[in-house]
Amino acid sequence: MNQYSYVAYEKSGTTKRGHIEAGSESEARDKVSKQGLFVTEVQQARGDGLDAAETANAASGGAPWHIIKRLTRLTEFSRQLSVLVSTGTPLVQAINAVERQASDAEWKAIIRDLRERVEQGSSLAESMREHPLEFDALTQSLVAAGESSGKLPEMLKRLGSIARQRQKTVQTVMGAMLYPCLLIGISLIVVVVMLMFVVPRFAGMFESLDAQLPATTAFLLTLGDLLRSWWFVIVPVGVGIPIGIYFAFRTQRGRRFADHALVTFPVIGPVARSLALARIARLLGVLLNSHVKLLEALDLTRQAAGNRLYRELLNEATQKVTVGEDLARVFCDHRLVTPAFSETVRNGEQTGRLGEALTGLSEFMDEDNETAVKALTSLIEPMILVLLGLVVGFVAISLFLPLFDLTASAGGPK
Repeated sequence: MNQYSYVAYEKSGTTKRGHIEAGSESEARDKVSKQGLFVTEVQQARGDGLDAAETANAASGGAPWHIIKRLTRLTEFSRQLSVLVSTGTPLVQAINAVERQASDAEWKAIIRDLRERVEQGSSLAESMREHPLEFDALTQSLVAAGESSGKLPEMLKRLGSIARQRQKTVQTVMGAMLYPCLLIGISLIVVVVMLMFVVPRFAGMFESLDAQLPATTAFLLTLGDLLRSWWFVIVPVGVGIPIGIYFAFRTQRGRRFADHALVTFPVIGPVARSLALARIARLLGVLLNSHVKLLEALDLTRQAAGNRLYRELLNEATQKVTVGEDLARVFCDHRLVTPAFSETVRNGEQTGRLGEALTGLSEFMDEDNETAVKALTSLIEPMILVLLGLVVGFVAISLFLPLFDLTASAGGPK
C-alpha cells in the first residue's frame, strides 16, 4: 500500500486536502470519491513530505533560462510526436524516433524511460507522471484526454502550441529586459571606476590648491576614499545582497511578495496582469476545447498559473463553481481581471462556447502583450540613459566645480 495525497472539494465548495493509503492512484481516487468528495488531484506522497505536483510547481518558477530549456524540450517533443503519431506510426516507435533525435543526454534518458514504460503497458500520461518536473499536471491531463478520446495527435499539437507560446512570451520578456539590465550594469561599473580611479587624481590636486571644496565635491572624495579603504567589505556585500534577494524570493513569503508587487507596480503592473490573464485564457480555453470538465480545467489552470494571486483567484473560482455559481460572477469587478476578460467569460458561458471564446481572447491578448512589452522597453531604456547621464554629469560637475571657483577667484580684482 502506498501513501497518496489528494485535493478535493466538498459539496459546500470547501477545499479539503489529505492523505490516504491505496494500492494505486485509481484506487485512491475511488476511496476519496466514496467519501462524497469531488477529487481534482491525486499524487503519490513523497518521503520528504512534498507531493510531486508541489515539487513541480516549485520548480516551475526557476530561472528564466531553465524555464526556456524545459519549454523548448516540451515543444519539440510534442510536435515531433504529434507528426509521427498522426501518420500512423505506433506510439512506442514514435517515442523511439524522438529519443534518437534528442541531443541532450538527460532529456534522452527521460524519453527512454517513457518509451520503456509504454512498452511495459503503461499509458503515455501515466509514464509522464514519473517526471513531474518536465511534464506538469496540465501536460499529463491533455495527453490523458487525447489517449482516452483517440485524439492524441491533436492533443499533442495543442500542447506544443501552448508550450511554444509560453516559450515565446518568456523569451520576449527576457529580451526586452536584457538591454536595460545591461545599461544598469554598465552604469554601476562607470560610477565605481570614476570613484575609485578618477576621483583620487583630483583629490591630490585639490589638496595642493588648499581651497575650500563644495559639499558635492567633498561627498565624492569621501565616497571614493570609503570604496578604496573598505572594498573587501563593500564588494562581498554588494554581491551578497542580490544573491540574498534571489533566495528570499524563492521562499513562499518572498514569492508571494514578488507576485503581489509585480501586478501592482505602476506601469509594469498592467502588463504583468495582461500576461497572466492571457496565459489563463489560453490554458483554460485549450482544456475546455479538449472536453476536460470545467472544475478539473480550473484546477489544472490554477496549478500552471504561475502568479500566486491568480492561483488564489482560480481556487476561489473553483469553490464558487462547485456550489453552482457562474464563473463570470467570480471574475466580474475583480481587481486582477480586466473587463474584457470577464465579459468574454460571461458571453462564453451564455453561448455554451466558453473554450472557443477564451482561446480567441488569448490570441488577441498575446498580440497586444507583445506590443506592450516592446513599448515598456522603449520607455525604460531612455529613463536609464537619462539617469546614467545625470549621475555621470553630477560626478563631472562636482569634480570641476572647484576648478571653476578657483579660476573665477584668480581672475577677479586684486
